[in-house]
Amino acid sequence: MWLPQFRWRLCFLTILALSLTACMQTSRPSGVVVVSPIITPVPTTKVLVAVPPGYVRCRVVEGSWYYRTWIPQHRICTYANRPGRLVWVDGYWACTQFSNYSGRCSGWSWRSAHWNDSVMVVY
Repeated sequence: MWLPQFRWRLCFLTILALSLTACMQTSRPSGVVVVSPIITPVPTTKVLVAVPPGYVRCRVVEGSWYYRTWIPQHRICTYANRPGRLVWVDGYWACTQFSNYSGRCSGWSWRSAHWNDSVMVVY
């Protein structure tokens, strides 16, 4: 008489354990690429352009990823009352070809100093 109840409980506990195990297993979603910061030294500055006078503030932007491009540390300067010319971005080398896991850059592209009309995107 106790055997059917034992089997039912065993079956229930087995299903519960398998369900919890399946829910607790975590895996990286497909399509996610782990990318480390670039450790390859940045080439020397290609062209040095003087910062236009009249800036309100200059600061250094730390290196970071912008889409699939590594933008190394560079300087930006903000201006007031200049429509379409709110931010001056110093020239920098951008890494466009790299190894996802080693952090080594194999392709640098020069981005000339330029004006930007938004503080939100300063690359």
